[in-house]
Amino acid sequence: MSSTTPPMQLHKSGESSTADASITNTTTPSTVPNILIFGETGVGKSSIINMLAREPVAKVSSDAVGQTFGNVPHPIEFNGTQIVAWDTAGLNESEYGTVHPEKAIDNLRCLAEKLDGRINLLVYCIKASRFRQIWKINYDIFVSGFCQGKVPVVLIVTGCEDEVPDMEDWWTRNASVFSTYGLGFDGHACITVTKGRELMSGEHMFDKEYKESERVVRQLVLEHLDAAPTRVGGHEAWNGFAAWLIGQLRALKEKGGNWYEAGIDKMQNIRDLICNVTVGARRRLIPGHYL
Repeated sequence: MSSTTPPMQLHKSGESSTADASITNTTTPSTVPNILIFGETGVGKSSIINMLAREPVAKVSSDAVGQTFGNVPHPIEFNGTQIVAWDTAGLNESEYGTVHPEKAIDNLRCLAEKLDGRINLLVYCIKASRFRQIWKINYDIFVSGFCQGKVPVVLIVTGCEDEVPDMEDWWTRNASVFSTYGLGFDGHACITVTKGRELMSGEHMFDKEYKESERVVRQLVLEHLDAAPTRVGGHEAWNGFAAWLIGQLRALKEKGGNWYEAGIDKMQNIRDLICNVTVGARRRLIPGHYL
C-alpha cells in the first residue's frame, strides 16, 4: 500500500467511535483482517458489530432506511486482534428489480477497492422468519457472485429471543430449507440483538439471551476468521461476476423483471462494461495486472 495512504485508526475498548470520512475513503492496512457483514437494513448488523467490539461503536437504528450496497467500516479490537468490520447493506426486498445493474456493479467495485481486494470472512445477517427469496438473492450477489464462493461465510440469524426451548431451535426447524435453496455456510448462530424491556427488578427481559448471543457471535467469528485473506477482484473474478449477473438478468426477463429492461438491453456487452469500470481497481488490486 502506498506510503501516502492515511493510517486507519482502530478503536480499543472504552473509546467511542463513528466511521469518519478519512476511514471510509481509504483502504485498510494489509495486515488488518476485513470482516464483511452484509444483509438487509434493519436486521441487526450494527448490533452484531457492537457485540464483537463489546462497546457501542456502530450506531443502532430502528429505521429501515439505508443506502443500497452502502459500505461503512468499523475498526475495532477483537480478541486482542485489530480487525475492520464492514457494515454492508444488501438489497432490500422492495429494491430488487429496481436497482440498475451498472450501479450495483460499480458499488461492488468500490467496495473491492476499499478492501484492497482482501476479505477474511463474510457474515450474512438475516432476521428470523419464513424463508424469503431475497435471502438467496443477497447470498448469490455477495457469496457466489462477488466472492466467487472462495471466502468463508457464516450465518447469523437475529430475532430468535422467543424461540423455545432455546434460540438454536430456529435453525433446527429451518436448516433443511437453506440446503434446498443452495445456501451453504461454514457456521451459524441464532441470537437476539435486543435485551428487551426493563423489568421491575432493573434487569431486562432478554438479558440472559443477549449475553449468550454475544458469546456465540464472538465464538463464531473467532472460529472462522481466516488469518490469510482471500483476494477478490481482477479479470477472472469480475468476468465470473459478469456471467452470474447475465444469468440473473435473463432469469428476470423470463419473469418480466425490471433489471432486464433497464439493464441488458442498454448494455450491449456487460463483460465489456465490467472490464471498463474496474480496470483502475484491477491495477491497484493486482500489481502488474493490466488489461
